[in-house]
Amino acid sequence: MSASGSGDAGTTSGRRCGWATSWMTQDFSLPVVVGLCVTAAATGAAVASLATAHVLRRRALGATATVQRTVHANTTTAQTSKATINACDDSLVRPAKSNNDDARAKAKAKQQLQQQKQRVWSEFLENGLRTRYVGYARSVYSARNYTPNQPTRVPSSRAMIDLRDCDKGCLEDLDSFSHAWLVFVFHDNESTDFVKSKILPPRKPDRRKVGVFSCRSPNRPNPIGLSIVRIEHVDPDNRKLLVSGVDILEGTPILDIKPYIPIHDQPGGEVRVPEWIAASSALEPDFASVEIDPKVLEKLRRLPRKVKRGGLYQSPEGVVQVLSEILRWDGRKRHIRQMHDRQGHGEWLFEMLGMDFSLEYPAPGVVHCTDVHPIGVVHLVDGRIRFRETEEAAEGKDSNGDNSEDVNSVQDQDGAKTSASHS
Repeated sequence: MSASGSGDAGTTSGRRCGWATSWMTQDFSLPVVVGLCVTAAATGAAVASLATAHVLRRRALGATATVQRTVHANTTTAQTSKATINACDDSLVRPAKSNNDDARAKAKAKQQLQQQKQRVWSEFLENGLRTRYVGYARSVYSARNYTPNQPTRVPSSRAMIDLRDCDKGCLEDLDSFSHAWLVFVFHDNESTDFVKSKILPPRKPDRRKVGVFSCRSPNRPNPIGLSIVRIEHVDPDNRKLLVSGVDILEGTPILDIKPYIPIHDQPGGEVRVPEWIAASSALEPDFASVEIDPKVLEKLRRLPRKVKRGGLYQSPEGVVQVLSEILRWDGRKRHIRQMHDRQGHGEWLFEMLGMDFSLEYPAPGVVHCTDVHPIGVVHLVDGRIRFRETEEAAEGKDSNGDNSEDVNSVQDQDGAKTSASHS
């Protein structure tokens, strides 16, 4: 029995060894061997992938548990915060009078807020008001002399406001108003660092000074002017505004333009002004007689480019009209006026629209415009208007003599003398 069993086992073992021996001694081809190697490698890679996936799954399960614990903790915190908020809401529902501490806290918070606003405004004012110009003016007035100190004195005076730095829509619907307020800068003041607190108005009869805020002097702590003007033409596309009745100089910076609304701009009740302003003598022109020589109009017709400068006036007659209105008010400096009064006669030059107008004062209350020249042709010499000498004439001039000629003593034949001065 045992021998028989041993024999069976030996037979089986021998059979297995014979199979292995036959397998190893088998003559396989090269493709078969390569295929077997590839299959073994793929099997190893699959086993490694399964192991990696198992590790990643365990890590994912751990992260999920961590997230769940975090969500639970946040939920608990949120519930606690909600309870706290509800408790605060319940305390706020109570009347403030019943809790003096709440009232004091609110008053203190309001005071701190007010102090913070004051600090902000103090810093803002210390750094200065930040403004920008909305445009510039091209005015009939080239210099301060003869520029009126009130816009209503010369109704025909004009200025073109150029708003090129603003958007195109800035002038929309302004043509539906007849008048507007101009807010501008007195850019030609002689001094801006020192401003007097008391000023003498030019037409005050008793010669007594008034406070700077009781007059309309351009020399102010902040050199800002305000004038009401008539709207002549509005060009929204080119952002230009033509106005009349102005008292601003060429190149004046414009800060703002506001429409004039009578129902809001006319004060109600009684209007009070000082007696020296209400007196009729303070409102009457300085010269009762203004004469314009006919040759002035003839010369203006030969200077169309000068007349149409800036598009202010389209005809020489318009220039003559505004010239006659301007000359009704005395624009001479005080010492010049006093000198002419002592002499009983005087001459002066008035610059306007790129031209010099020759003026004579033959008698008190009378002014006569005798001639007009392009700027630079004539000048004042010892109180007399004379032509400027050319370089050739200056070279041939005797060192001991004065060959300058009086304009009023020279016959002007179709501007021959004026043309010769430019040669």
